[in-house]
Amino acid sequence: MKRKKLIDDTLQKVDGEVIVTFLLNDVRHIIKRNSRSQEVLLKIGDAEFVRTTELEVRNLFPLQGYSQKQLSSVGVRIDELKRFVEQPIKHSLDQIRSDIRDIEAKIRSTYGNLVRKKEIEAEIAKYNLEIASLTEQLGTLRKALKGLSAADQEIIKNKTEYDNEELIIEQLKNELLRAKELVDTLESEFDDVAEEQDEDLEIQNKAVLKNIRRKYSAKFGQIKKQIAVLADLFKTASLKEIDDEVKTWDKLKKEFEKQYEAAKAKAKVNQQQLKQIQDVEKRITELKKLQMTNRNTLADLGDPRNGLQCIKEQME
Repeated sequence: MKRKKLIDDTLQKVDGEVIVTFLLNDVRHIIKRNSRSQEVLLKIGDAEFVRTTELEVRNLFPLQGYSQKQLSSVGVRIDELKRFVEQPIKHSLDQIRSDIRDIEAKIRSTYGNLVRKKEIEAEIAKYNLEIASLTEQLGTLRKALKGLSAADQEIIKNKTEYDNEELIIEQLKNELLRAKELVDTLESEFDDVAEEQDEDLEIQNKAVLKNIRRKYSAKFGQIKKQIAVLADLFKTASLKEIDDEVKTWDKLKKEFEKQYEAAKAKAKVNQQQLKQIQDVEKRITELKKLQMTNRNTLADLGDPRNGLQCIKEQME
């Protein structure tokens, strides 16, 4: 209270300010603080005053102030003693703390990916078991259908194979889509390095730096051209051959679907079994799509153990 009253009576009444000037490697630094607004301004060398904070000033000029006889109490106060010891090496400690936080974030992220990978692998194993069971059930149900010729039985049996073909094509489409997304991301994020970048920096070897910039610019230009080549691979004209082959398969699938529905219609005495077959077929298709999604996710995750190994090497 006494200290606050002293400041109020001597500074705030006249809207005063405190100015501290100090030298760092012969460079003049001026700190100015207004007693009423509490605004802190900093001037470095011949530059203008800029707004700053107490923390930034302490980081720049780690001064410790003690009143008369106060220093003798530092040795018996743990927090003061710690501050007294750590202050000279504050920048090094800050860097160490920053490195630790960075490693913590990487470990947390990598461990999360590892847990997710194990969960997906467990799901894949579970779904594989269910698919195997349903496939056997489906075969038994189809064989038990009555009133069908051998040809009709063969058509119904082939339904699983057509479903598998559809999944294969879907998987290929997804892989192509993932590749396109990667190229689109690369194309959108990659940009030419500005020729006049960092013009405000003072440099000695301007001619050499100009040549270096030109070489880098040429290389970036080559990269951008190759990205454009990759992007062209996903245009309609480039995908025409694939689309034509898929259309050929679509035509075969539609013809088979007609035959399959006709064969099922002949087995009207087995309506309950047909309903069971449809339900099992639908569930198998759902599970296989889930498996496809899970495998794509696993591919995106990669092997988290490699990430943990990299973190370990970084810590060492």
